[in-house]
Amino acid sequence: MGYMLVTNDFPPKVGGIQSYLYELFRRLPAEELTVLTSAHSGASEFDRRQGFRIERSRSPVLLPTPGLARTVRQLSQATGGGIVLLDPALPLGLLGNRLQVPYGVVLHGAEVAVPGRLPVSRQLLRSVLSGASLAIAAGGYPAAEAARAAGARKPRSVIVASRRRPRAFPSARIRRAECR
Repeated sequence: MGYMLVTNDFPPKVGGIQSYLYELFRRLPAEELTVLTSAHSGASEFDRRQGFRIERSRSPVLLPTPGLARTVRQLSQATGGGIVLLDPALPLGLLGNRLQVPYGVVLHGAEVAVPGRLPVSRQLLRSVLSGASLAIAAGGYPAAEAARAAGARKPRSVIVASRRRPRAFPSARIRRAECR
């Protein structure tokens, strides 16, 4: 089974979501993973060091257009199919129902919670989630918000919470002691 991640948030762009996605997907078998992401400064050097395939759009932002849907379908077919994972659920998840291949979404938090509480965006999110085969949630909160937004037609969900690295983020108690 192949995996394709479609996202605007992938290294070398720096940030929490970028790190989460990289750490999650780099652990898949390299020959089964393709990442389609936006252009970013320094990307060619970063991409060369990876064991998996990374395709970069010329655009700095991927948007759910018919052209991107066509690109995703073609790349999925060229890499052997499998499941396409869209991040974030909105707006890129709007591609899902147009792909004609199984798709899932990656859920972090605010991109599910905020649209899930507004009338028009809640309907869009519900449509994305109801067509998805899988939802990968970065914790219990985004999984619960997705279930709330999806209603009865929620996809199978997997919670993959990131782990805090104690050395990188010392506890408040230790920091207080150092400040004294």
